[in-house]
Amino acid sequence: MDRLSGFSRSRRRCAAGEAFRRAGIHNMNLPENTNNTSTLAENIATVCHNMNGQLAIILGFAGLAGAGDPVAVARRFASIETAARNIHLMVQTMAAMGRGTYTPRPLLRQPLQQLWADAHPSLAALCARANVSLSMSPAPICLLRMDRSELRQVLEVLVDNAARATNDLPSSADRRGVVSVSAVQVHSHTLHIEIQDRGVGMDADAISRFMLGLRPQQVRGHGLGLVFVRQAVRRHGGNVAITSQPGGGTTIRINLPIA
Repeated sequence: MDRLSGFSRSRRRCAAGEAFRRAGIHNMNLPENTNNTSTLAENIATVCHNMNGQLAIILGFAGLAGAGDPVAVARRFASIETAARNIHLMVQTMAAMGRGTYTPRPLLRQPLQQLWADAHPSLAALCARANVSLSMSPAPICLLRMDRSELRQVLEVLVDNAARATNDLPSSADRRGVVSVSAVQVHSHTLHIEIQDRGVGMDADAISRFMLGLRPQQVRGHGLGLVFVRQAVRRHGGNVAITSQPGGGTTIRINLPIA
């Protein structure tokens, strides 16, 4: 009986792992190896991390919702509604994964400026909640083949990480209270998006784990969300590069093909 019970649990774990793999890498964007309990626990933790980022946006805007002119108030409530809808979508996606019925959304040709406009309110809220400033340069005029919601979440994860890492260092240090987001078109076929902070940084081991698709261990600020970022960017035909050192800040560059 125990052997049959163990076999049944093993089959359920494998079935769950297969459902995650079939689901692709949309909002959940989980590691490829999901056939054991510890990896499934990390998958759940990654989902919770993504949801927590959306809740941080809701909480950040909720604290400011009634302040300022009516136009600003309306924008904040719109951002709160968007973040709540994102959480709802994540829950629906996870349920579909469990049933094995999930299909990732297609990548469509869309202007980068629209992604910038979508992301700016939530990025500013994440930085404000961490008591740091956001510097976001204008987007170059170009088209990307993308799931705009997914790439917005990539930016939210990276800016949230950068803001929390920055908040760990003295605010009096030069530029350490600023998270910078920029984009530049390279030649005619590649876009570089950079998220830069002057926070606590990562050591070589943490960067290596990320490049292998593993969760960085014991990294303040940068952590779980990097697994999501790596896989989401890969689905868009791009890659991620990290430059960092402990105490010297982190620069994460996303390289994406221009449509």
